[in-house]
Amino acid sequence: MSDSSSSSSTNQHTVVWAKDDSSETCTSCSTKFTFLKRRHHCRRCGGLYCNDCCSLLASLPQGYNTKSRSRVCNKCFKLTVRERARSDIDIATIHDGGPSTETKMVSSVQKVIYWKMGTREGAIFDRSTIDSVENQVGLISVQKLQDLMIEGELGNTVRLRVYTPDRKLRKMTKHPVLLWFHTGNFCTRGIESPSVDGLCRLLANQVPCVVISVEYRLAPENPYPAAVEDAYSALCWAARNVMLNYDADNRMICVGGDGAGGNIAASLCLMARDKGIPANGRIVAQCLITPPLDLSPGSASKYESRMKHKDGYMISGAQLSWFHAQYLGSSSSSSDPYASPLLAVDFSRLPPALIIGAGYDPFFSEGLLYADKIRKAGGKATHTLYSNSTNSFYGSGLDESDEAIMETVVFIVDKVQEADSSSSSSDGGVSASI
Repeated sequence: MSDSSSSSSTNQHTVVWAKDDSSETCTSCSTKFTFLKRRHHCRRCGGLYCNDCCSLLASLPQGYNTKSRSRVCNKCFKLTVRERARSDIDIATIHDGGPSTETKMVSSVQKVIYWKMGTREGAIFDRSTIDSVENQVGLISVQKLQDLMIEGELGNTVRLRVYTPDRKLRKMTKHPVLLWFHTGNFCTRGIESPSVDGLCRLLANQVPCVVISVEYRLAPENPYPAAVEDAYSALCWAARNVMLNYDADNRMICVGGDGAGGNIAASLCLMARDKGIPANGRIVAQCLITPPLDLSPGSASKYESRMKHKDGYMISGAQLSWFHAQYLGSSSSSSDPYASPLLAVDFSRLPPALIIGAGYDPFFSEGLLYADKIRKAGGKATHTLYSNSTNSFYGSGLDESDEAIMETVVFIVDKVQEADSSSSSSDGGVSASI
C-alpha cells in the first residue's frame, strides 16, 4: 500500500510561496486580511488565503515531501481528494500522530454508552440510549424532504426519507440517486437520528443528488436477512419511481453506507447483480465506509486489523461480537454472501467501488481484501486508508472525516459522469431487468 494520499503524483513539486506582503486580500474571497482574518499560505499552491478559505487539513501527494497533514485552500483540498478518489491502487493518508484528543474522549464516552445500552449477554438492550445523546445542530437546508412508507418486494414495509437537493445546485439534466444505509452495528440508529439526517443532507447538496435514506429493520427484533431485504426493496422502488417523481435518473443509482450500512450496501450490490433491477435501473457506484464484510465464526481472529484493534477505539471486540450475534440471530447464515460479502464466490459484474478504511478500525483488513477481490474479477475498486482515524469517524467532524466525505462526493460525481457518457453497462455497472 502506498503511504501517500495520491498515487498520481510521485514527481517532486516545488511550491512557489506568495510573499506575505504581496497582497492585502484573500486570493479566493477577496476579504481584507485583519487580525481576525489572518493570512495563511496554502501548503500546496503557495497562495495567500484567509482563515475561512484555508482551514482544511489534507494529506498531500508524495511529491510535496510533507510528513504531516497540511493546511490547504479549499480549491487544493478538492484537488487533492480528487486525485485520491481516482487512484487505481491502495493508498493511505499520512500518519500524523493517530486519533486526536477529541476522538479519544469521544471513544471513552461511546464505549460507556454501549455498555449502558446493554450490549452484553443477560442485559436488557435499549437502543434509545444512543439516540438520547445526539443533538441536531445547524440543519443543512435542502430543497425538499419527504418521508415515505413503501411496500417491499417480499411484502415487507420500508420507511424511506428522500432528500432533494437545492435546485440551484443542479449540474445535470437529471439528478443521480444515492441510496444510503446508516451506521449503527445493525441494531441502532435510524433515518431520524441527527447524525444520519445531517450526513444525508450534506451528501445531497455536495454531489448534488437525490439521497434516499433507508430505515432498514434492526436486530435483534429483525435479524438477517431483514435488513438486506429492505435494502433491495428500496432499490427496486427507486428504480421504478425516481424518474417520474423526483426528476432523477434510475440509470445513475449509487449505493453507500458506513459501518453496518457499508455491509448492507455491499450485500445489495451482490443481490442486485443476482436478482436484477426493475425498470432498467442501474447501480453505477458503491461507497463502502469502514464496512464489516465477514461476520462468520472465527472472523475476529482471521484478520490482522480485527486482532490489532479488538479493544481499540469507539467499540470493544466483545461489543462488536455481541452486535453481530444479534444481527445473525439463531440462523447459520453467517457465511451467506449477503451477510458476509467478503465470502462470496463471484465478484464479477459489480459496480465500481470506493472502500474507505480507517487506520484504527477493526475492519480495514476486510476492506483491503474486498477491493482486491473485485479487481481480480475484472472490476474497479479504489481503497483509501485514513491512517489517523477510527471506527465511526465518517461524518463525525473528527480527524480525517472532511477528507473522507469529499472523496465520497468526488467518486460519486466521477462515476455518474462516466455513466452519463456511456449508455453501455459493460463498464462495471450493475444493470438488469426483472
